[in-house]
This record gives sequence, C-alpha cells and structure tokens, in this order.
Amino acid sequence: MKLRRSFDAWMRGIQEAIPGYRLHQFVRAAEGLTKPRRGRISNDFEDRCQLFIGRGVRNKAALRQLYDLRSCFEHIKPWRSELRKVRRLDVAESLLFRTLQAELVASWAFCRILQSQTLLRNFASDNSIEQFWAMPEPEKKKAWGKPAPFTAEAASSYIWLYE
Repeated sequence: MKLRRSFDAWMRGIQEAIPGYRLHQFVRAAEGLTKPRRGRISNDFEDRCQLFIGRGVRNKAALRQLYDLRSCFEHIKPWRSELRKVRRLDVAESLLFRTLQAELVASWAFCRILQSQTLLRNFASDNSIEQFWAMPEPEKKKAWGKPAPFTAEAASSYIWLYE
C-alpha cells in the first residue's frame, strides 16, 4: 500500500507543471519509501535516502534542502528563505535544479525497486518497508546495490535541459 501511494505521488510530480509543487510530490514519493519514524522524519529521510544516492556530506545537505523545501510547500510557508541558491544560478533556476534533484532521487528509487523482485518484496507493505530499514547497513547496501550518481547526474541533466 505504501509503495502504491508513493508511486502515486511520483506520478503527480511528473504531471505537475509548477516546480515547487513538483518538488513537493517527488520528495513525498521518496519519503514514502523511507517510511520515516515519528519524531525523526527529516533525519530518517536524509539518512535513508543516502542509500539511494550515496553517503556524503554534500548528499546529506542536498537531501536536507529538499526536505526543507518540501515542508515549505506542504505547509504553505515562504520557500525563498529556505532555498540555498546553487552557485551560478539565480533563485528561480536554483528551485528548478532542486526540483530536478528531487525527481532524480524518487525516480532512481522506483526504477531500482521495480526492476528487482527482492526489492519489490522489501517495499511491498508497511511492515516489509520497516523490516528493510531495520536491517543492518551492510545488508541494506547489498540488497540495494550501487547508489545512483546523484551529484554528477543532476548537474549534467540540468545543463542539458536548460542550455
């Protein structure tokens, strides 16, 4: 059920035209896959999504930024003060870039899950998702496989789309 609702959020993100609302849906989609614990939602989102895109200070900061922006759109708060501008991009382009990052995180996660019967079973229900995230880190890494090249792909995709 959680996988289906998360995929529905991803589909709404694909269909949405407004960048901030797209970002909101893609982060919701990824958040559903991470099934964060109450009281640790943003921390679990950051930590667990790093399995998808790789561990590192920059990836963790990017995920925090995506979650903070999602919260602004979710709770109808001003987002410009939360946006950390991307070097050489103006505010509007920075939001587009962050939206692309959110789309990549969610899309890669769904591609990986839907291409693996093992991962599909691990993400089939709320209980199986909880069991997956309770596994020791080496087991999760082995089950998931190599993380997606988040930083390089986001940068090259953005340049390709907007040049």
